[in-house]
Amino acid sequence: MSNPGDAPSQTGRERRGAEGESTIPAPDLPPSTRHVGAMDVLKALGRPRVIITLLIGFGSGLPFMLVGNTLGLWLREYDVELAAIGFISWVGLAYSLKFLWAPLIDRLDVPLLGRLGRRRGWMVLAQGLVGLSLVAMALIGPQGGLVLLGVAALVTAFASATQDIVADAWRIESAENDEDQGLLTSAFQLGYRFAILAGNSLILFFAAGMGWNGAYALFGGFMAVVIAATLFAREPVDRRVAEEAVGGVSFLSPRGCSTPSSDPSSPS
Repeated sequence: MSNPGDAPSQTGRERRGAEGESTIPAPDLPPSTRHVGAMDVLKALGRPRVIITLLIGFGSGLPFMLVGNTLGLWLREYDVELAAIGFISWVGLAYSLKFLWAPLIDRLDVPLLGRLGRRRGWMVLAQGLVGLSLVAMALIGPQGGLVLLGVAALVTAFASATQDIVADAWRIESAENDEDQGLLTSAFQLGYRFAILAGNSLILFFAAGMGWNGAYALFGGFMAVVIAATLFAREPVDRRVAEEAVGGVSFLSPRGCSTPSSDPSSPS
C-alpha cells in the first residue's frame, strides 16, 4: 500500500477546486484585450496630432510622382524625346542618396528657423522649397527649356528627400509609447499613399481642366497647408538633451535611464 507522502502533491488550484472554493484564474493566463472597432479607429484618426501627422505624410508623398512618372507624362505631351525624359528622371536619385546628408540634418539646426526647433525648422524649410520649386516648374514648363525645368525638378526632389528625413525623425520622436508610434505611423503612411494617388491620378483631372502648368502650381500651393500643419505640430524632445538630463545614458541602452552609479553591476 502506498504512503500518503508518495502521492503527487496537488496544486493550489486543484485543492481549491476540491474544497469547493471558487476557482481563481491562473496567474500565467494572458490578459484579455479589448476589441478595437471601426469607431475606435475613426476616433483615433480625429485627434489633432494624428491629423497633423496625416498632413505631414501627405506633404512627404506629394512631390514623389511629380518629379517621376507624372513629369514624364507632361513632357510626352510636348513631344519631348524619350532620351531627354529619361535623363531628367535621374533627379529621382535624390531619394536614394538622402543618407549622405541625413547625418547633417540630424545634428545641425536650420538657419533662420532654429527657434521652431530642429525637426520643425527643417521640415518648414524643406516644405517651403518643395512648394516654391513646384510653382517654378509650373512657370517654366517644357516651353521654358528642359534645362531650367530639370533644375527645378532637381531642387524639388532634393527638398522632398530632406523632408522625408526630418518627417520620419519627427514622427518617431513624437510618439509617447509603442501604441502611439503605431498610430502615428499609420496616419503618416495613409497621408503618403493619398499623396501618391493624387500625384499619379488626381492630377490628370486638374491637368485636363487647367493644363499641366496650372495643376503643378495648384499642388505646389497646397504645400502651404502642409507648412501650416507643421507649425501647429509640437517639437519633440531632443534625445541628446534627454540623455544629458539622465546622466548621459541612452534610452536605447540596456540600462535605460539608469545612471552609472545606480547600476548594480558597476563597480563602487
